[in-house]
Amino acid sequence: MFWNVSSGSKPVCWTLGEHRDRVAVGSSPCLVQVSGIWYTKAIMHNDSLPGDKMPMKAFPMKVTALEGGNLETKITFWRKGHCHDFKILMKKTEEPGKYIACNGRKTVYIEELPVKDHYIFYCEGRHHGKYFSIGKLVGHIGSPFFLS
Repeated sequence: MFWNVSSGSKPVCWTLGEHRDRVAVGSSPCLVQVSGIWYTKAIMHNDSLPGDKMPMKAFPMKVTALEGGNLETKITFWRKGHCHDFKILMKKTEEPGKYIACNGRKTVYIEELPVKDHYIFYCEGRHHGKYFSIGKLVGHIGSPFFLS
């Protein structure tokens, strides 16, 4: 599956989905790695969301590991001139790196990348009956990529 990626001013192509088998985020040590504040570096989507639903400004995302392997994610969107804060509970599934959110309406995959402190958060589901998928490439501010 190919994705259009917007990262700064350079468009690039990204392949996502074929590496889901190697996701190792399901165990406790990895949950600790996923916890923290993450900064969006690129947003990928399949053009299925209306333009007014796409986030135009990226804000840091805070992920907190909860008991039982669940995650809580706090995100902020800028839409129609206002900030909108959301708290999302992501329930762990049997499949490592796979979570269910929004009362089962959305599936979230978290994939660790070979670059230190970088992950892809990929979400798919239905919005008003229409399938959508969107992903974020995120990294910690202290990672070497941010320092260059």
